[in-house]
Amino acid sequence: SELIAVSNLLEMEDTKLREVLSHVKAHGVLPKTLQEEASVAALRRLLELLLVWHEELSQPAPPGKQFKAAKIYRERCACLVDAALDKVRTQEEMAAAIVGGR
Repeated sequence: SELIAVSNLLEMEDTKLREVLSHVKAHGVLPKTLQEEASVAALRRLLELLLVWHEELSQPAPPGKQFKAAKIYRERCACLVDAALDKVRTQEEMAAAIVGGR
């Protein structure tokens, strides 16, 4: 959800950013909607980021027993990235269908 919020913020127009700033000043937190739903532009940004991570994590870990913990960690990260990629791709397809259906 933090990645969604940041992606949304990075893709916002200045006027929308000012609205978010007003909300933060009034309530002390970011609006929940920033974390719950990504804009189409934010989804594209997330997809690009996740694809880079996926590529990096697809590289083999260094051989040797001393890197066993790192290898396990990379494998777990790769699983998380794969799951996130699936989710973002699905959300992007749904968003494109909605925009295309207008």
